Amino acid sequence: MLDRWDPCGVGENPNLTDEYDDFVSPIVARARTGIKAADIATYLVETEREMLGTEPDLEKIRSAAGEIARILVELSHPPGP
Repeated sequence: MLDRWDPCGVGENPNLTDEYDDFVSPIVARARTGIKAADIATYLVETEREMLGTEPDLEKIRSAAGEIARILVELSHPPGP
């Protein structure tokens, strides 16, 4: 997820790669029930504003949310043999 969403720019520091781990769990938990990109985007916007105290870049969040949703679908429905 760090490759798709990094509002604080911690991806450049190898010591901080786990910085957003607490924010990933709710997305993964909701993925089992079919979370949509719009739901992920809403969650990321709220997380940035309320938990990180940053003003989100909505275009970047929409793009990241779409990619995250796509990845979650692929992980939950792996291709057959």
